[in-house]
Amino acid sequence: MGIDEGSAAGFGADSTVIAVKTPGGRWQFVLQRPQTPAPADHGDATVMVQSLHRGDATDAQEKTFMGGLETDLLHFTESCFQKSPVDTSNLGSLQGSLGGAIQCVLDKCQEKWGWKPELSGSGSDNGGPYDVYGLGATVIGAETAGGKWQFIVRLKF
Repeated sequence: MGIDEGSAAGFGADSTVIAVKTPGGRWQFVLQRPQTPAPADHGDATVMVQSLHRGDATDAQEKTFMGGLETDLLHFTESCFQKSPVDTSNLGSLQGSLGGAIQCVLDKCQEKWGWKPELSGSGSDNGGPYDVYGLGATVIGAETAGGKWQFIVRLKF
């Protein structure tokens, strides 16, 4: 089963076009080789961080205790995501590098506070709503050159 050479030529040299004819119709799939990412420059990576949801802290807790924890979390996140950028070249690299950056944040919490928050989820930032993660969830966001990421921690102390 052939393909229309004219339509296949427009996809470029790094593409493979597969044509399939079935009883339900004719289908064409285009597979493209991913671009090789440029090596990360660990010293110049820009990371923007923010607290996307503050859990269930009362106003008094937020002013006295949570504000310090939140500030620490934001500093730790910025430092760790700059030091260990998220590699999106393939799924395994993405999972490993995102997990490594988040583990770095948790390790810094352990070093400074003597305990680490419970990680309850992570992944790409879905844009909210962030309160769906439940009572007590603190959602931290990090925007890097590779994308927007979030992780959810529960601050137990």
